[in-house]
Amino acid sequence: MTDRIGFIGLGAMGQPMAANLARKGFDLTVFDISQDKVPPLRELGTKVAGSVAEVAETTDVAITMVPDGPDVEAVVLGPGGLAEAGREGQLVMDMSTVAPASTDRLAAALAARGIGFVDAPVGRLVTHAIAGESLFMVGGSDAAKEAGLPVFGGAAVLQSLAMAKATGDLADRDFSAILDAVCRLGGVKPPRLTD
Repeated sequence: MTDRIGFIGLGAMGQPMAANLARKGFDLTVFDISQDKVPPLRELGTKVAGSVAEVAETTDVAITMVPDGPDVEAVVLGPGGLAEAGREGQLVMDMSTVAPASTDRLAAALAARGIGFVDAPVGRLVTHAIAGESLFMVGGSDAAKEAGLPVFGGAAVLQSLAMAKATGDLADRDFSAILDAVCRLGGVKPPRLTD
């Protein structure tokens, strides 16, 4: 557990997920545009960054958990964002739920700078995030997903529905795997899809 983790976005889901990482001993730096969300995490021993750029400059893995696509793109691609302030070999993990086109733009821009990317929208409810039982739907290169595994284990009970590549153009088999897993989690018999 040597990686320095940055967590950007301390809303209803992000704050408990970051708290779980802190409680499990991760070297954690947090940032949120609303500084009133920071004190509970500071009490757990986390460092507090003054900007997204500071997160990029002081961590090895940066997690984003913000409301929507434009917010993620501003954090990653905007001035002083993770792409601009980051460095080759870092990993960005987006746990927000955003449109596939946004995910594709993030992945391409980060790859051009030698920064790994994992698309990992989180499922379930806030109560699950608090309990460390979030569900992640993980996409990215094999190397990026492997690098992110310790973080998933720290933030939740890892239950990956599909390990597809990070792109909005999921292959049929990946969609089938996701549908199958969702149905089984809900106690419903998965439908049979034709080939």
